[in-house]
Amino acid sequence: MALALNAFHPLATHVKVLIGVDPATGTLVELARAGVTFTLDAGVSGSVDTPIGKGIRCTGSGTDSKGFSFTDYSIATQVAHEGTLFIVISKMTAFGSNGSQPIRLPGSTLASNAMMVGFSQTTGNVGLNDGNLSSALAEISPTRNIVGDNQWHSFALQQWSAGGWTALNGALFMDGADTGIAMSNKPADRMHLNGFARNMSTSWAGDFVWLAFFDKKLTAAEISGLHASIGAGNAFALVTGSGAVATPPAGTVTISAVTPTTTTVTVAYSYSATDATGYEFRLNGGTASALGPSPATLSGLVAGTSYSLEIRATNASGAGAWSAIRSFTTATTPPADTTAPTLGGTITISALGATGYTATWPAATDNVAVTGYEYRLNAAATWTTTGTATTASISGRTPGTTDTLEVRALDAAGNRSAAISRTVTLAAATAGARLAVADPLKNNAGAVHANLTGVIATVLRASDLAAVATVSGLTTNSSGVLASISHASIVAGTQYHLALKTAGGGVGITGPITAS
Repeated sequence: MALALNAFHPLATHVKVLIGVDPATGTLVELARAGVTFTLDAGVSGSVDTPIGKGIRCTGSGTDSKGFSFTDYSIATQVAHEGTLFIVISKMTAFGSNGSQPIRLPGSTLASNAMMVGFSQTTGNVGLNDGNLSSALAEISPTRNIVGDNQWHSFALQQWSAGGWTALNGALFMDGADTGIAMSNKPADRMHLNGFARNMSTSWAGDFVWLAFFDKKLTAAEISGLHASIGAGNAFALVTGSGAVATPPAGTVTISAVTPTTTTVTVAYSYSATDATGYEFRLNGGTASALGPSPATLSGLVAGTSYSLEIRATNASGAGAWSAIRSFTTATTPPADTTAPTLGGTITISALGATGYTATWPAATDNVAVTGYEYRLNAAATWTTTGTATTASISGRTPGTTDTLEVRALDAAGNRSAAISRTVTLAAATAGARLAVADPLKNNAGAVHANLTGVIATVLRASDLAAVATVSGLTTNSSGVLASISHASIVAGTQYHLALKTAGGGVGITGPITAS
């Protein structure tokens, strides 16, 4: 089968130059455009065998490096300040040196070889002119050569601009090792590609296999993918008809289920083959987008809208055929919820004591969903939420008093049910409970208040600082200790503070005291 540009490759539409060696004839061919002719320099061997197929052996000595030329081709007519040159060389075996023009793998101490590409500047030819091998575009060495190791190599040089025209830059792949290349600035209207390893002031030897030029700056992943696709028999993913060329997915995608909501759709699908590495979808025949594994969810749809869905398999060589169309319609936006929940039944009271109790009520119902409950005591201005719990523990109440407890339900739209209510009478305080102050009363200077009379104490419940009783006429003993306080409102086991005032006007408050 004749060589041809692989039209299914994702980069096929960006290929402007694609020169290679036909493995059947050993001759140079141009697969991206017609009418290009090639001329081998004197002494250059055609149709040599390399580990990756047929090549053109370029060589030379002194100031006459040998290679080949072809019909003048202007890069400027194909790109606007951006592009990528990708070259594949096999078995670079001879020594080369030319001051600052060759490029070099950094850190190498082995014999080196140079790789030249002819760029025309109106007249004359130069190689990687004033190029500098770099890491993060920082120069590594003033001498730039490529180590000859009898292996095959691919090079990607990228031309780009940032804030104006700058330089020709890119990534150098040495058998998969990404090292980076920078080349000197050349105006786009003077960039011409018209030969390889020809008329250079250096000497070297190497077997040319492929050269491609793209009208875009390739990503690192795209460059790496091209490098990995090089193989025996002149195989190259950009080319059909040579080597074990990868092909786009050939199986069939079947959409088995489509489940739409108002703005999303969940899609289950399957693929009949094993040659896919990813999938794409499109809606209504639009732009293809990446699709996750089955079942996949597509979002950002419009409620109440009809769509047509197609899915196809993809791999490094391109995309397969679209699946059969599956049509669906998203659900319409539901109307606003104005229906309040219904809460009925009776509030049940348990664990009733002198200062608290537990309230429990039935679950409410709603046309959509009940999202919570809230309660209030004695017609308070604010309600307290219990979340979704149908019970509440209420504490800090006054012994012997009566509460009116109201409970209501709510939904996500903020609708609230009518409240159900229950009156609750708390147990009376246990008579005789008392508070005993252990520490003596002292003034600010630390002097003990001994044998005081006329002391007034207000009893404050520690949980909420509510005043439950006021007792007057209290005294202290000779050690300044206040006499114990008893009151019907003081509940045994409950903590209180005493706010004290002496007949002389001194005031203070005790720490928490547990009634006994």
